Amino acid sequence: MAQYFPIQLQPGVYKQGTDYQARGRWLDADCIRWSMGATTPIGGWLLWGGTTDPDANRLPEADGIPRTTITWADNTQNRWLAVGTYKALYVYDESAQSYDITPTALVPGQEDADPNTGYGDWKYGFSSYDTPRPDLGAGMAATTWSLATFGEKLTGTTNYNPGTPTTPGDGRLWQWTTASPGTPGSPTLATLIAAKGGTTNIPSLATSTLVTPQRIQMVFGGTVLASGGTQNRRAVFWSDIEDNTNWEPTATNFSGEQLLETTGDLIGGVVVKDQILIFTTTDVWLATYVGLPYVYGFNQLAVDCGPISLNSVVVANNRAYWMGGEKSGFFMFDGLVKNVPCDVEDFLHTNITEAQGSKVVAWHNNANTEIFWFYPKNDTEVSAYVSYNYEEGHWALGSLARSGANPAGIFTRPICFDTSGYPYEQEIGGVYEDEGDTAIVPFAQSGPIELGDGDRLVSATKYIPDITSTGDGTLTFSYQMYPTSTASTTSSITLSEPTSIRFQGRQFTMKVTSASAASWNLGVPRIQMQATSRR
Repeated sequence: MAQYFPIQLQPGVYKQGTDYQARGRWLDADCIRWSMGATTPIGGWLLWGGTTDPDANRLPEADGIPRTTITWADNTQNRWLAVGTYKALYVYDESAQSYDITPTALVPGQEDADPNTGYGDWKYGFSSYDTPRPDLGAGMAATTWSLATFGEKLTGTTNYNPGTPTTPGDGRLWQWTTASPGTPGSPTLATLIAAKGGTTNIPSLATSTLVTPQRIQMVFGGTVLASGGTQNRRAVFWSDIEDNTNWEPTATNFSGEQLLETTGDLIGGVVVKDQILIFTTTDVWLATYVGLPYVYGFNQLAVDCGPISLNSVVVANNRAYWMGGEKSGFFMFDGLVKNVPCDVEDFLHTNITEAQGSKVVAWHNNANTEIFWFYPKNDTEVSAYVSYNYEEGHWALGSLARSGANPAGIFTRPICFDTSGYPYEQEIGGVYEDEGDTAIVPFAQSGPIELGDGDRLVSATKYIPDITSTGDGTLTFSYQMYPTSTASTTSSITLSEPTSIRFQGRQFTMKVTSASAASWNLGVPRIQMQATSRR
């Protein structure tokens, strides 16, 4: 007798080991998310600014690929977005008009990371047995900006890479004010932060910077003040309260410095719950404000958990999340450093270009409680993502490429840049196409679905949908007798309509493909099936 069987798959993608290990799960996807158990396409994107000229708000290609972005509001509630490349710095006003504020004296860095070579780790199977392979663990990072706001002022630095013969980057502290931005055609340029009293006590050759909740600017891996200019990759410096021109420690101010007892090099930090979480290439530290005379106390939290890049760290829901370097997995900080179980980790480590890991950027899609990590997939440039829903605990993946990304908040929607310099508003519609590229077709592919232990031969005769939709999609089934046997695929059927089907096997998979500009939520569809004997 025929019965209706619900197809209730666990939310998120499971891509560890073999395809058969993903039975009863989703195996693959692109531009798909899961929310409250339902499967649905992510929101599409449109060029930011509403212009008919796609190049109107684009960053010039000659200025490099966008890497780091930040949004903020000034004292009169005008909204701004800043974006940096390896050799340029731009701000956008709330009408999406760009201002080139690149400092005249900025020293360009390097657009791509510079890996070392020798015997070392790379993807398994690279080259032939007993031949040299790249050692990708200790090369020079791609140049990225570290940006923060000091009041309504924008401040930042590019990471300085000592040992790079020709393009170490700049490493000095720059600042720009919204009080007198100039015009797009004649903008006010960012300038060096001038030392108080004309002294030369401001650290330079820094790796990154931030502004603490105490309104103190902090610098990581800069010059040692007492040395007069020698960079120390383990040194943390901070300015006086509300005065980022005064960095010389005295008995009457809050300026200071600290050398961390670490084996790694400082990457940078983020603010979490009014504390500063500090990252090196090997470990994680916590800086806590304690007041005078010490100002900050420093404690090592965990080892072997350094991030793959500073931009891979994101703060969401009062927690920090990051992708670890050297294939160490994912981590979070909620008072303690913890591993984040990842259902797509094997896939990521097989496909990521470790040599260009310094380009990895995280995006907090706060409206959907998701974190996206955009990474270079078998390429030198960012081209794909893995994402994590931190409220529901499941993962997804796809081919969307964003080299700079902002959450919603200052602006109504997230604003992200692709690697060609185009800015997009995300989560705005059903268009899944970057300018000049082929459109992405959202889909979700299940792993094997079985009845019982997979020892029953069944015949399927009807599909019963469970869906809410504006627009539509299609559904196909692939079926086979055993995991290693040849699969056959049905014709496409409409996702939202009950449909007669006909296939027979011990296991089957289903693939959901979204139609253009469709919006739908797939719940728990059913299939009419009955046990049968093979004919």
